[in-house]
Amino acid sequence: MNIALYCSSKDRLPESWQQAATALGHWLGRRRATLVYGGVDRGLMRIAAAAARGAGASVTGVVPARRRHLTSPANEVTVPVRDLSERKAVIQMLADAFVVLPGGYGTLDELASAFAHLNFTGAEKPVFILNPDGLYDPLLEQIRLMASRGLMDQSLASKLHPVADTDSLISALECFARTFDGADR
Repeated sequence: MNIALYCSSKDRLPESWQQAATALGHWLGRRRATLVYGGVDRGLMRIAAAAARGAGASVTGVVPARRRHLTSPANEVTVPVRDLSERKAVIQMLADAFVVLPGGYGTLDELASAFAHLNFTGAEKPVFILNPDGLYDPLLEQIRLMASRGLMDQSLASKLHPVADTDSLISALECFARTFDGADR
């Protein structure tokens, strides 16, 4: 099972966000899953990758040429790509599900790209969004508004699974994993 992660590459973020990245990494290790992410040794990406690798998960970093110097030592596999567009495409192709932790414009870009990928491919891949203190509420409301106005299919919006805290994120991922493990693949 490959879990794609989109999150901040900024350091010195709130402790609760760092703990969420650590908890995700530990869960991936317990599940012997693979973390697929941007591959750099910064911010929440560093924390999640180190925790995942330390807990026994596989770690695949997809690193654009301009960020190669930031490649994480936690990566078991590093996939070199030309640019951010190629990175997003590779991560989408590899992912069985997506997790969004707090992040800035890069995370929003990756989420929007994954969302479009799901729409155009019809792929059945859930998107779990950790929404601490309502961080993503305006975005989620915009998506609901667009769906209610007929600008997107409601079934697409239902692929987004916002959760308020780390425990809820891990529970949602565990439910997905049980379904994934039981599916004929």
